Amino acid sequence: MAQYLQKQVTWKSTGQAEFPYAARVEGARWKIRLNDYPAEIMYSLLVDDNVVAEFDDWPSRWKR
Repeated sequence: MAQYLQKQVTWKSTGQAEFPYAARVEGARWKIRLNDYPAEIMYSLLVDDNVVAEFDDWPSRWKR
């Protein structure tokens, strides 16, 4: 999980409520899913539609 959250990533807004950000990283399609916070962890990171990380705090190396 840490290898994903420590990468430098520039995100683009998608305009979608459930998946508000997307990026292309090393040929893979990354998406951020907004979960049912506070019942669940705030964000999930999906890489090629597979959940690879869940987190509450936005990583400092990621730009929205």
